[in-house]
Amino acid sequence: MNKGLIVLFTVVIEALVIWLLSIILSWAFIDTIFLGGLFIFGGAWFYYFVITPKSNEYDATVEYKNVQDTESLKPFLFIKSPITWGLSLFLLGSFIITIIEYFSLS
Repeated sequence: MNKGLIVLFTVVIEALVIWLLSIILSWAFIDTIFLGGLFIFGGAWFYYFVITPKSNEYDATVEYKNVQDTESLKPFLFIKSPITWGLSLFLLGSFIITIIEYFSLS
C-alpha cells in the first residue's frame, strides 16, 4: 500500500511539474507531456548509469589502498524503486495520451 502511494505521488508531482512548465513556457500541455516525461525518465536513467561506474571505482580504490574486501563490482542495473515505477507509468501514460490526442485530431 505504501509503495503504491509513492508511485501515485510520483506521477502526480511529475504531472504538476510538467503542467507548470507548459504554462511558464506558453506551450500546449499535450506537446510537453510526452517530451517532459521522457526527459525526466532519461535523467533518472542517466543518473543511475553514471553512479554505477563511480561506485565501482570507489570500491576498487578502497580495496587497493586499504587491502579491504568491499562489495564486488556491479554491472549497471536500472534500480526498480517506487519512484522509477512512477516515472515509467507516467511515461507510458503520456505516450498513450499523446497518441490518442494526435490521432483524434486527424
